[in-house]
Amino acid sequence: MRTVIFCLLLIAATIIPVRAAEQDRVSPILPPEALLYFQIPDWNALKDQAESLPMGQLYLSKPMEAFREQLQEHGGTYLLKTFGVDLATVDQYIDDQFVVVGLPGDDGVLTFTTFVQTDSNESAQRLIQQTAGLLQEFGIATASADSQLPELAFPKGTLIAELPKRVGDSFSGGPLLMCALDQCVVLGRDVGATKRLVDRWRSAEDDSALLETEECRTVLEPLQRTDGNLFLWYFDPIRWGANSQPPPEGVDIAAESTAADSTTTDAIESWRPFAMRHGFAGLQAIGGAGWVNPENQHLEFRIRVQAPGPREGSMKMFDFPPGDLSFPSFIHDDAKVATVVRWNVGQILKNVQEVFDDITDAPGAFEATMADLKNELNVDLREEMMPMLGPKIVVMSDYIEADELDATMIAIDIRDPAVNEAKVARMIYQLLVGDTESRRMKVPGQRYELWRMKLMVGNGKSPFSEAGLMVADGRLWIGTHASTLRQHLLKRGGKPLSETTLHRDYLAMMKNRFGSETFGVSLSKMYEDSKYAYETLRVRGPKGLEEVESMYSVLLQIILDEDKSPIDFTTLPPFSEIQQYLHNLIIYSDNSDQGWELHGIVMEGR
Repeated sequence: MRTVIFCLLLIAATIIPVRAAEQDRVSPILPPEALLYFQIPDWNALKDQAESLPMGQLYLSKPMEAFREQLQEHGGTYLLKTFGVDLATVDQYIDDQFVVVGLPGDDGVLTFTTFVQTDSNESAQRLIQQTAGLLQEFGIATASADSQLPELAFPKGTLIAELPKRVGDSFSGGPLLMCALDQCVVLGRDVGATKRLVDRWRSAEDDSALLETEECRTVLEPLQRTDGNLFLWYFDPIRWGANSQPPPEGVDIAAESTAADSTTTDAIESWRPFAMRHGFAGLQAIGGAGWVNPENQHLEFRIRVQAPGPREGSMKMFDFPPGDLSFPSFIHDDAKVATVVRWNVGQILKNVQEVFDDITDAPGAFEATMADLKNELNVDLREEMMPMLGPKIVVMSDYIEADELDATMIAIDIRDPAVNEAKVARMIYQLLVGDTESRRMKVPGQRYELWRMKLMVGNGKSPFSEAGLMVADGRLWIGTHASTLRQHLLKRGGKPLSETTLHRDYLAMMKNRFGSETFGVSLSKMYEDSKYAYETLRVRGPKGLEEVESMYSVLLQIILDEDKSPIDFTTLPPFSEIQQYLHNLIIYSDNSDQGWELHGIVMEGR
């Protein structure tokens, strides 16, 4: 929930197109070891046009007033007490860019530093003093860094505070440094990291910088736009993961970073974080940008993933073959979400063994599991069943209002179905026939039976008590609700989504912008999608989600369980009052010469 609040508040304050900052003093001082970079190039230009965005209009609308006020109150308190950032104070004094950077702190763990560009050193000092006053209201005292850390020679007027630690919140607690570098305010959460940034600002030497590294340039340069970006970000996921697991005493990080795999010591090899094992180090960087489309005034985004081939280890499972953009005819026009992903799922089990053993901390566990299935149930998942599946996966969701069902179905192609359909059906039978909680039922017109079963999720719970699994029409079907899956297969006369005006408009727009191929695309009717989970949350609060069998409710529970949010969701307006602001969201995915790209586009039309 904290992450959601942080993102909502940033978007609420900054949701319009921007010009590039006239003089960027911050980016050149960011060291190459930075793991995270987030920039709003021009805060005030964003605010001036915020009402042009439908989502901005929704956030600022009268129906959202009560929810908006408490979101700002609780979210603002969290940002202030965790990062030293008060958005209202920032808004009062900021003149240009807003930057957040993630750096390894003195203890090797990731820490955050925020930069706020004002119009003068006087404004910067006032921002610091006003923030200190707000902290004082929460009983958080500030002191002069000159008296607390005289040997570090921070700029005159630098203040330091000790922020409170909260149970279960790794970002909370520890020092907060507030200093002014000319017109720029620095809010640092680690003494050593803040000192390094201050020294780089003062230095006249041409030090190497994050944005000059090959990984960063490769990711970010294609994202630059002549009319500017709303925001820009860069992230190094592998080093982030490595820094979340500090090495044990006696392990030399420098040696690990320079030694070839064949020469690393046993101690270093045993410490090597999960993110740096199994070929995942091939995921070099991720970057993204957002802007407003001047033609329709909707927010769009683009994400680039730097993962050049050849991929090794478990990264091999993320090779996606391209295909055409159209949705298959068995997706009906009443689907609220339609997704097609081309993925060679038959290779997954062949590349996941080491990851499975690593996660379970049980070497040989994967092989033993495969052997048990083969010997006891006569099912060879790895060599027989999985290679018969793919390469296309289709996901569709629908809300059946009469039954209050928010259902999701997954259809996976069976290769050469004339030969393999019966084999897959037999293996499903072998897997489930001995399960006392699974039941079979006939579906008129279908050769194979539909299995009703409990479907588990990652938290060990079973939110879907009557899920469905069956082989039909050359595909393996999985549904969160067996009844909905049965209805879909019986509804052979349903109008295909691919024959609607919405689909024709979608194809024309996508082919004009991207060509005719993609490895993945999703079309979500936001004006209908998630209505049931939204209304449940609004009427019954987070507890009510536990009684709803839907993927949205599962995701919302995971988010809201992060901490016990004090926000009263019953202050949200009815879905009917926000529907007019919602349109179609398209997520387009494609291969690039360096990895993958994702594009988010809003398209009007019903």
